[in-house]
Amino acid sequence: MKCLSKKLVSLAIACALAVSLAGAAQAATRTAFGTGNSGGVFYILGAGMADLINKNSKELELTAQSTSGTTENLNLVNANEIGFGFTVYDTAYFAYTGGREYEGKRKLENLRLVMMGHVGHHQTVVFADSPYKSMADLKGETIPTSPGVAAFLLDQASWKPWGIDVVKGKSPILSYSEQTTAMKDGTIKVANYNMAYPASTIMDLATTKPIRILSQTEETMAAILKEHPYWLRSVVPANTYSGQTEDAVNIGFPYAIVCSKDMPDAAVRDFLRVCFANDLSAIHPDGRYYSKDNKNYTAKPLVPYHPAAEAFLKEQGLF
Repeated sequence: MKCLSKKLVSLAIACALAVSLAGAAQAATRTAFGTGNSGGVFYILGAGMADLINKNSKELELTAQSTSGTTENLNLVNANEIGFGFTVYDTAYFAYTGGREYEGKRKLENLRLVMMGHVGHHQTVVFADSPYKSMADLKGETIPTSPGVAAFLLDQASWKPWGIDVVKGKSPILSYSEQTTAMKDGTIKVANYNMAYPASTIMDLATTKPIRILSQTEETMAAILKEHPYWLRSVVPANTYSGQTEDAVNIGFPYAIVCSKDMPDAAVRDFLRVCFANDLSAIHPDGRYYSKDNKNYTAKPLVPYHPAAEAFLKEQGLF
């Protein structure tokens, strides 16, 4: 009887240990990281970040998922179909609050901010030998815009202080590559790009012949930021592109990474820990912004922090 009792105790201990080990093996949160189109900055950074996290975290296993970008990422994160996603910061704000392009739609209230990222730049491009010295000189010319609400709003806001309207249904809608082709063909005289620099499609255009980037004045920039306080004054440095001999001032728009409010604290904390512990510029030059050196952190973000992210960022002294 004693022998049987000992066997039962041993069996119970073995079962408990097996359950414990199984629980430990399953402790890591497995989820997807919404990025962007294959080959784009979101995808390159996301794939590299996921690889680093998978090698250095026991709390989180990530798969980089190619998506169409911000809008899809926000919808997927909000629905808990993916755990993390890249986004344009102000788009996430309006998705969360139900404003601008989300007015009258269901608010995406499950979104939580994890970290701030790199900055995109509105770049208004003409050829260096063109007669257009300022944006005002292009009144009466065809001003193209790109597909998507965010790009349209950036283009519209950039031209508005100059008395030039970018209007849905009237301004031609061309992708960035289509604008580059149209510039080469002479179909349009100016192109609008909303992306980080140096942009490959602008570099491609500059191989045809040198380009210039038209700037906002300090007055027009102030007017834009008064109306759109979630954007920034940005500068594309001189000589970023062939023919661009002067700094170019225009709208900057931050990117960010969001997660669902239901993401476990340990997973969010390890996401940030690994990112901050590594030099992400080795993955892509814009990876340098995904660090504690980013100046765009604030105690009152446009989208609430995930609690674990807020705690971690406070520990880093970022606000």
